Amino acid sequence: MLRSRFATAVATLCLALATASNALAQVPPCDCSRSSLMGTTVGTLLNSNFSGPVYKTVTTGVELPAAGPTLGAAGPAPRWNIDFAANSVRIDFLQQPATYGATSKFTFSSLAPVAPRGCPGRAYVSGISVVTNKANAPYVQNATFTANSVVVPFAPTANGVDWYPGEYIIVTLKFACKSDATPTPAPTVSPTTAPFDPCCPPWNSTALQNSMVYQGSGPISGPYTLKFQPSAATNSQILAYLNYLHAINPAITSINIQFQLWSGNNGSVFGPPATQVGTNQSATWIWPSTFPAPNLFFASNAMIPNMWYRIQTQISLNGNLNGHFTYFGDKCAFNYVDVRIQVSPSARVLQTRFPDGRTLERRINVTNRAE
Repeated sequence: MLRSRFATAVATLCLALATASNALAQVPPCDCSRSSLMGTTVGTLLNSNFSGPVYKTVTTGVELPAAGPTLGAAGPAPRWNIDFAANSVRIDFLQQPATYGATSKFTFSSLAPVAPRGCPGRAYVSGISVVTNKANAPYVQNATFTANSVVVPFAPTANGVDWYPGEYIIVTLKFACKSDATPTPAPTVSPTTAPFDPCCPPWNSTALQNSMVYQGSGPISGPYTLKFQPSAATNSQILAYLNYLHAINPAITSINIQFQLWSGNNGSVFGPPATQVGTNQSATWIWPSTFPAPNLFFASNAMIPNMWYRIQTQISLNGNLNGHFTYFGDKCAFNYVDVRIQVSPSARVLQTRFPDGRTLERRINVTNRAE
């Protein structure tokens, strides 16, 4: 087979060299740097707005024109035009000057570039460059990225800043491809035991995923819900963390996690339209030893197979949602996972997608439990 492919390739090359006019028509070698976001769905999040990212499909127009209220910004006035292109994001500041608080940032997520035709494997974000016409704004250069997301700060960490009409930020994305045929190194820690950020409480997207248990309604294609059922280890870790904080500050007596369920679509990833399902739910750990009982957070039959849903959590001390984790910042306060049930004629599979792009699949057996 390999020899046949080689012979065919040699023959094609010889033909191209023999006919100069045809040589120009040959398909160029794969160049993954030419991957594109056009036609894909991307998310935009202002700071840590608990309603979650706003999802738009990348087109030739401005995806978020006159944005402001759209992203949860205070006041009715439009603040930005946010325009996604094939390999860039442009943020234009509009109308009157506006003051933005310390650590203000945009998070652009679900970036899934499409590789040029004929390129093997999957494209991903491999680098970024950031420019702005605003004077004395070095903090924008502190932008960070992952394979599927970019975080762009537009205020310093210590104080607020004014942005004026006509000022802009442009983020240029660099793309590369990861071949599906290339073996992926085994992770040092499995998805079900991913480590916690040492600066944060013992709660992250992995702990969230492990704490939600499938509850079916009977038929293989029927609706379902997810029950909050934290493990003994999770309860012990959160209580130990709470007791530590209480020893430092006796005014800290509880840790609360608020849950929201958002419905997405039936595409390849969670995306628009995003609508909240039901009402906010919560679980509370109380000093010194009280933990929440398992609870059917979301209503029975609230979720439909083949649709994506996002479970988003906000964790706080003493139920103070406005303060988040004042010791550690928003990176500790917010976590989420995307889930859906994929149904075939003979099986149900619970798919979980993590913020870093990892996916986990678990078959649902006949007793309505995830294996």
